[in-house]
Amino acid sequence: MIGAMKVRVALGLMLVTSFGPVAVSHALPAGSSTTPAVRVEYPDNGASFSYNENGMNGAASSALPQTDDPLSFYVYAFPPAPGTNVALVRVSMVNTTSRDIHFPGGVRVPVVLRNGRQALVALVRHPATTLAPGAGLEAETTTPLRGFGQYSVSALTVVRFA
Repeated sequence: MIGAMKVRVALGLMLVTSFGPVAVSHALPAGSSTTPAVRVEYPDNGASFSYNENGMNGAASSALPQTDDPLSFYVYAFPPAPGTNVALVRVSMVNTTSRDIHFPGGVRVPVVLRNGRQALVALVRHPATTLAPGAGLEAETTTPLRGFGQYSVSALTVVRFA
């Protein structure tokens, strides 16, 4: 089981938390006779933020209504604190089904921060490979920005439903 922990990664500090039972395992559940479907999941929200030279920064997120989505998946990004160029990127997930959700190789969420034609990718990681029914997790990382402007945020993750 994974509880609250901090993990240092090469890209900076990534805070990793989880709530509910989260297993770190690459095996399929006992009794599985077929391979579950592997799917690409996209966030249930839209997000953006502004990073301005004058310090008047802000972040916004709008949830997209999902009534029968098996994975509640949200991505957020926050502008740098005054005097820095480092943005915070956060991912939140909850298994809304009655079966395990698997993440081949662990949770990996490439988050794209796009400022006009410029784009950079921040990789948010969590060691969990299985998310039990009703369980959730949150993970975050930081990334330096290349310039001022309005940033749109997009992401995806690969899951396997049992």
